[in-house]
Amino acid sequence: MALQLNISAKELKNSFAIYDCTGTYSSSNQGGWGGSNPKIENVTSASFEIYSPESLVPVQVSVYPDFPTTDSELGYEITPSMVNMQHIESGTWKIVYVVNGKDNAGINYTKKSTLVVVFTNSAECCIDKMIKEVSPNAFDNKKQKLALELWAELQAVKMMKDCFPTNAQKILKHINLQCACCGCV
Repeated sequence: MALQLNISAKELKNSFAIYDCTGTYSSSNQGGWGGSNPKIENVTSASFEIYSPESLVPVQVSVYPDFPTTDSELGYEITPSMVNMQHIESGTWKIVYVVNGKDNAGINYTKKSTLVVVFTNSAECCIDKMIKEVSPNAFDNKKQKLALELWAELQAVKMMKDCFPTNAQKILKHINLQCACCGCV
């Protein structure tokens, strides 16, 4: 089996971390670094192409020499300023991990791994602020009714985000429009 890059991502308070989960070659991980696959020390560059929600143009983040790594606990933190934002927007993010190097025969290669992940912290922050104002007669107040509706939509997003990121993005886009003034970071 050839080298199979593998990444994961975790949303933090106002950033996110990307983890290299490729690992070391073994009989149970034949797509890992080393063995008959390229060696990590022969990598010449590594970067992330990060597509924020609704973006068609990625932001390039060079991560070499920190990445690649065989330490799956070591994350690379992406801050809002790195992706030209003031806060990490809720929605569907696409991350492409690109690694260039020389294989065991000295031939240049490029490997890629793509991850699609849904982040929700910004929307959750906004809705939490709105929900604090909800009273027992919420459905009589337009603003409070909206807060409850957005809370229900966010719960749906949380359930569908791993299997249906496109649907989650549509709902989060609506939530983001309603939460534009919450000041969550």
